[in-house]
Amino acid sequence: MSALHIERTQCYPVLMSTTLTPGLEIFVRDEVEAGRYADESEVIRDAVRRLADMRAATEAGKLDALRAALAPGLADVAAGRFAEGGVIGAAARAAAE
Repeated sequence: MSALHIERTQCYPVLMSTTLTPGLEIFVRDEVEAGRYADESEVIRDAVRRLADMRAATEAGKLDALRAALAPGLADVAAGRFAEGGVIGAAARAAAE
């Protein structure tokens, strides 16, 4: 399941185990001891949630960049400015219809 499909309104706790490096373990424990999180699981859940958000934002940004790159060409097609012939011409005619 991709980060784009994570449903935050549903909460089905699943027990997972993971192995952390000593440095990450210290960081997680320090976050709890500092009162930023109630327990270690909360730290890990927040980290994974932030990673999912970051990935989703990255994918959305790629899609926005692709749309921006295509916009001038699609505007040309809509205005009838395209060369006839070949696969590109057929695709342009189909897109213009």
